[in-house]
Formats: sequence, C-alpha cells, structure tokens
Amino acid sequence: MLNFIKNFIHITFLPNYELRRYISSYSNKVSGSVLDIGCGAKPYEYLFNSCESYTGLDTRNSGHNHQKSMVDVFYDGLKIPFPDESFDTVVSFQVLEHVPDYKFMLSEIHRVLKKSGQLLITAPLIWPEHEIPYDFNRWTSYGLSKLLIESGFTITHQDKIGSAHTVIPSLLLNSIGNGRGFFGKALCRMIAILFNATVLVWLLCGVGRNPDRTIYLDNIVLAKK
Repeated sequence: MLNFIKNFIHITFLPNYELRRYISSYSNKVSGSVLDIGCGAKPYEYLFNSCESYTGLDTRNSGHNHQKSMVDVFYDGLKIPFPDESFDTVVSFQVLEHVPDYKFMLSEIHRVLKKSGQLLITAPLIWPEHEIPYDFNRWTSYGLSKLLIESGFTITHQDKIGSAHTVIPSLLLNSIGNGRGFFGKALCRMIAILFNATVLVWLLCGVGRNPDRTIYLDNIVLAKK
C-alpha cells in the first residue's frame, strides 16, 4: 500500500499503471523459461512467477545507471549470448525504442527462441524523449506488427495501451514535472494527485476504452516464432 501511495503522487503514475495492467493481463499467456531483454530492475518479474525461470539481460551502455538493476547477464547490445532455441519466451518492455539496430535484435530474439516460442513486447507510440541520447524510435500499432511479421513472427495478440484520457494528462504532468523550478515540488505532487485520481476514476469506470482509438501511449504484442 505504501508503494502504491508513493507511486500515485509521481508524474508517471498513469502510464506506469496502464503498462503494468496490460503486462499483467498477458503474463498468464506465457510459460517455461523466460529471457527479459533490457531487464533493468526486473519490475515485472513477479508477474511471471509461474514460469520455470526468469533471466535478465541488459547492456551497460544505456541512458540510465544500473545501481538498482537486477541483471543476470550483461552483453554488448548486439548478439544475444545464448545458444539457438534456448528460451520458451522472450519479453522486452519499453526497450525496442532504445535499440539502434532493432531489426538485428529481433532476428536474435527469433534465434534464441525455441520452436513455437513466444515474444511479449511493448513499445511506445507517444512519449517524450528519455534515456537520452539512447532514444531512437516510436511505432504505430501497424508499424510494429509489420516489423514483427517481417522478422519472422506471427502476431497472436495485440493491444493499444492507454487512450487520449491517459495520454494528455501524462504529457501535461511530464511537462510540469520537468519545470519543477517554476511550479515547486509540492505543487507538482498536488497536481499529479489531482490528475491521477481523476483519470484513475475514469479508467475504473470504463471511460476511454474504445478499441479503435488512435491516440494512445504504448503498444503490447504477443507473437509466436
């Protein structure tokens, strides 16, 4: 409960809440041995507690330090240091936009997946530049599915995370948070609480769940080798 309150007053509560909610809804669709590429602190590992194993892979050269990371294996960001067909599932959350050669990364994911293995991946459509200078791409739902299909995957499930109801408040809060010198830390938190509470009520009431929405935060895709 204390962690929820701490996160609730943060300017990124809304996008993080939506992202975690969707990853949780997909977590029961994967099983076996899991490789998390760009794992960082493994914030979603607990959602996959029914899997046999969970291995975290990351690169040392990124837009953030690894003081809180829980990386099992570091690599050069290119060739994944595991043999062919090593894992039942590969997951990668909000990482693809930071990969310069993302097509090579997807080919490596395809290689280390077992036959009929699965890839669960998220990538943003609308979000400010972050982890600078390692921020290279954004994808529409159509662009991401096309990329995965061209990389040898078959799409089994795909969703859009968020809507205008979360995009607009999230971007406003991010802008306010980046201007703390003007607004002050306390005022930023008050505004964040107001926005987050209002939008959370909207979400719980089912507002803005139109599957045809074209303004949203992130993509989530489950694909099969």
